[in-house]
Amino acid sequence: MKYWSALLHSLLIVGMAAALSCCCGPVAQPAHPGAVQGWAPPNKRNGYLNVLRVIFLLIAASAITAVGQERGKAYDGAWWSTATEDSRLGWLAGYIYCATSKVGNKELGLISWYTLEPEVTKFYSDNPNESKRPISDVVAQIIARPAMRALMNERAKDKGGEPHRHFFDGEYWRQGLPDEREGFIQGYLACYGELKTRTARFSKPYSWYVSEISKWFGVKEDDPAEIDSKRESVEIATVLFKF
Repeated sequence: MKYWSALLHSLLIVGMAAALSCCCGPVAQPAHPGAVQGWAPPNKRNGYLNVLRVIFLLIAASAITAVGQERGKAYDGAWWSTATEDSRLGWLAGYIYCATSKVGNKELGLISWYTLEPEVTKFYSDNPNESKRPISDVVAQIIARPAMRALMNERAKDKGGEPHRHFFDGEYWRQGLPDEREGFIQGYLACYGELKTRTARFSKPYSWYVSEISKWFGVKEDDPAEIDSKRESVEIATVLFKF
């Protein structure tokens, strides 16, 4: 992806330079223009149009590259170390939501993202050589620990053997902070992207989905209590798949 992006940008820059030279560079003229049959002054308007076309293509390429890089983002220790705590919590919540509802990994419903966040942070801190290890792999290793299994089994007993169902709906979305909401979408789509069969394609920036979901729920940044009461019980995934 990075190779083709760089190549595309290089070609466009060369094209822009060529277009600029056509419209702005000196044009060779005959010594006596009037004596040459059919000669006419060069049309610089076409050169300007070529420049505009190249600029447009360059802007479009930059936008496509930015979205592509965001889509291909590696969620590993490097990402974790630069993310805010709210982003981390949101990522884990979104990942758990997808894993339990789409993948069928019900045991993740027995653990809270608030329990996992400090454990994942400690893992990357204690193992700097594992910075490229995916967060999902680290989570799987953490929940396999005897102490964590005991905690999850205890919670399963409290729920009559059934995993705890997290209600990721409009009310949950309303209470989330901006970083947490974007992290939630990132975590959910990171899990969704691992599915062999997918029914939807998400190509826009994460921030765009966050904004559209907030609008759909009637959630406003300047009024945290605001929400459309008729939509607050709808699951976040249901809204996400509308876009």
